[in-house]
Amino acid sequence: MENWLLANTQVSLRPIVRTDFDAFWQLGSCNYNVVRWLTGAPWPPQRENVEAFFAQISPAPYPQAPMRRAIVVDGAFAGTIELALPGDLEDYPHLPTIGYWLGEPFWGKGFASRAVRLILQQAFAIEGVGTVAARAFQENAGSLNVLSKAGFKIVGACKRYSKARGETVACHVLIVTHDDFLKQLDLKDANHFER
Repeated sequence: MENWLLANTQVSLRPIVRTDFDAFWQLGSCNYNVVRWLTGAPWPPQRENVEAFFAQISPAPYPQAPMRRAIVVDGAFAGTIELALPGDLEDYPHLPTIGYWLGEPFWGKGFASRAVRLILQQAFAIEGVGTVAARAFQENAGSLNVLSKAGFKIVGACKRYSKARGETVACHVLIVTHDDFLKQLDLKDANHFER
């Protein structure tokens, strides 16, 4: 488990386990304020959609399977984050992508920024991963801010269908190199990573 301690709050990433299902369902699937920023989550929520997500979780290491992690704040499940296999972005098919969601009670406290930094730390430790991509709805200022704090830069655009919204949504495509990520970590933040 990777941890980050700041202001007496512990943010960590760990494998997603079956006992996370209820919290995943309540914090994510059943909150339109969360799913409206996602592409694959339907509205109204469908338990079979969450069951399918949990069924796809693999203990195999990346790159044999996506790296899917629970975001944990002070021991409580708060959301998920993933390092997906390459192939999601047409203009950058060779790059892995990250995606995440955080339950609304955890918004605005810096937890998503910490989780993104933790997954990037793990991603850049994988041989051959030197650049990571992401996409965010163009109107999602919160997510764009989180990604910017980790060194991501907008490099293009794409469109994705949002099941929750029932429409195609304009997205920014962003990338971060390992060097740009390290530049974003100032010495104070870097000291918060447990090794």
